[in-house]
Amino acid sequence: WWTLTGSHVTVQIGQCGNQLGEQFFSALGSEEHGSDPLWISHPNFFREISRRRDRKRSRCRAVLVDAEPRVVSEICQTSLAPARSKSWLYPELDEAIVKSWNKVGSSGSANNWAYGYKQQGDAMGECVLESVRKEVENCDCLDSFFFLQSLAGGTGSGLGSLCSELLRDEYPARFQLHAVVWPYSSGDVVVQAYNSTLSLSHLLDSSDGILCLHNDEAHDICSKLLGVPRPSLSHLNQVLADQLASLFFSCPLKAREDRA
Repeated sequence: WWTLTGSHVTVQIGQCGNQLGEQFFSALGSEEHGSDPLWISHPNFFREISRRRDRKRSRCRAVLVDAEPRVVSEICQTSLAPARSKSWLYPELDEAIVKSWNKVGSSGSANNWAYGYKQQGDAMGECVLESVRKEVENCDCLDSFFFLQSLAGGTGSGLGSLCSELLRDEYPARFQLHAVVWPYSSGDVVVQAYNSTLSLSHLLDSSDGILCLHNDEAHDICSKLLGVPRPSLSHLNQVLADQLASLFFSCPLKAREDRA
């Protein structure tokens, strides 16, 4: 079962998973406690940077996976921005994943679950496993894997399903929690219902827990409660990320109360 004592490695898959992951870590980073760096206040999701001069900054326990470089590269560059660098940054991109973009054509999965599961999976499966192993080596006690992915597209649904199965075989005793973004009921992806069904049928076998995040509900929160006339994907991701982060804010706070 999911515990609060070990490290959680976040696996961000696809465009939606990576953009949501950036907002998620930003939400966690906004909850710094006093002068403590994040690797002290939130050690479950952040680790210390090895260089002595960066002791005030923290690195996310995360693996970024996508079949095209644009979103992942933008996110990694954003985490290096001056305003962010004082708090946290992403791990460096794994060279094996960068090279795998040439194998899959760097053009995404065309919203096709089978293409993401088979074509991208064959090209990137081992690369993802190796990237995860490197991140796991930085954990004193690995507790679980936290997946962020969409069900509508092909990479998040197809490649995400395969990565879950691979990590289940590689780490059978580690907990897997999947936060999956449910597509709009009137979404523009024609095959989103098939992608969602195929994803859930596989995740039911490999996952220990599934959190469904609904785009329709996030849209209503933005428009009705926050007063955003035309919510963008960034607005939706911020709402969903805040909801996810709220699940973990009590972890360090409770620990501090117990020591008091």
